[in-house]
Amino acid sequence: EWLPRLYALLSPGGLLLFSVHGQTLLSEPADWSAGIVFRGESETRRIDPEDYGTSWVLPEFVREAAARASGGEGLLHFEPFGLCGHQDLYLLSSPPALPEAAPAIPPVPRGELDALEIRGSESLIAGGFVESGSEAEVLFLVRNEIRQICPAQSGGARSRWRFEIASRDIAPDDLLRIEARTRAGVSRILAMGTLRPFLSTLPDSSSHLLI
Repeated sequence: EWLPRLYALLSPGGLLLFSVHGQTLLSEPADWSAGIVFRGESETRRIDPEDYGTSWVLPEFVREAAARASGGEGLLHFEPFGLCGHQDLYLLSSPPALPEAAPAIPPVPRGELDALEIRGSESLIAGGFVESGSEAEVLFLVRNEIRQICPAQSGGARSRWRFEIASRDIAPDDLLRIEARTRAGVSRILAMGTLRPFLSTLPDSSSHLLI
């Protein structure tokens, strides 16, 4: 019921942008026969979870909802992971100014930090991956200053990256950030934090695998 109301607010030639959780963001098995999966869970406990939960949808579900909302007159464009490299982005336009070509939306790099090792007070080793379609370099920043830049290495559907940073001049509360950045200048933070939470777990000698 909400989508037709939003579409009705558009001026002629207007554009409605909205995002959804796509199927790939739901890792557990689910029944997708209806095109949508709902779970009574969210980031808040103040609202009844059956009224405000989390949903994941298939593109077919969104296309059908957009067609009903626009009476079949709207033009829908789908950009997978178009919002911050996480949620799927949709653009629904109203006539008469329907765009002939898809909007030029720069892709957001996607990836993760999956390995972190502190070798005493000598060095910090971090590793992870970026999706192969990202064409992104990965940066390691300390106190918002670039310390190293790593071009992703090819490896099938995902490309690996790895840093080994001297940790002697990194204070426990210095902010560390790892981010992927495309040639177009679009960036996404893959990991951010300080060393403080890990210091009490480090042994006096040898390396300690954190992730």
